Amino acid sequence: MVFSIKKEGLNGVDYKFCSSCGRRLNATARFCEHCGMNLVSQGGGQVPPQPSQAPASGPPPVPSMPGPSPVPSSAPSYMPPPYGTYQQYSEDELTHLLRLHTNNDKYFEKVMRKSKWNWPIFLFGPIWLGYRKMYAECAMYVGTLSLISIFLMFLGSESSGGFAGVGIGMAILANQIYYKKSKKVIDQIMQSHNDPEVRRNLAIQKGGTSGWGIVYAIVIFIVSVIIEYLIEDTLL
Repeated sequence: MVFSIKKEGLNGVDYKFCSSCGRRLNATARFCEHCGMNLVSQGGGQVPPQPSQAPASGPPPVPSMPGPSPVPSSAPSYMPPPYGTYQQYSEDELTHLLRLHTNNDKYFEKVMRKSKWNWPIFLFGPIWLGYRKMYAECAMYVGTLSLISIFLMFLGSESSGGFAGVGIGMAILANQIYYKKSKKVIDQIMQSHNDPEVRRNLAIQKGGTSGWGIVYAIVIFIVSVIIEYLIEDTLL
């Protein structure tokens, strides 16, 4: 379509524009002298929009500002993270599981304070270790006492200083030994299981105390006494 504009020029001549190339032409031109467009068949009479003109109607569009993504209504409410994976749990998680494992708040506080003395093991020896499910430590304690007894037997000595030394040493180290063993058990539980409920149940199951542990300690002690008696009988 040919656009024409009536405008008074220097000589008062009207002009129009070619719809093909956009060049300005004389108002009476029948063909575009620049591109050869037939201007008669195209008609005329419309004014081309000027680049500086505003849109025909309405205010200019306002660009929308990016905003936060809408939260779906079905999104779950915030849940605290589980105890975490192995080697990524916090001190609070460790403390909580150790408390469950100890199953005795009073003794737990004593262990966490790193108390330097343990009266039960000083008075009852391996029986306390069995009671606390420290079966390997119980056997080692009884075995150490038996070795001291056999050694004194070979020397022909009846000194009880060695037994007293072992008892005092165990009373000093017992709480630290229990803490390290308990922490090792908790580490193994957290390495093998990710479910917090399973971890708590296993911490309780593998910790606490055991009446059968007392029986175990007594049996181990009786066996050690029998072995010492047989060795003494052989020597005599």
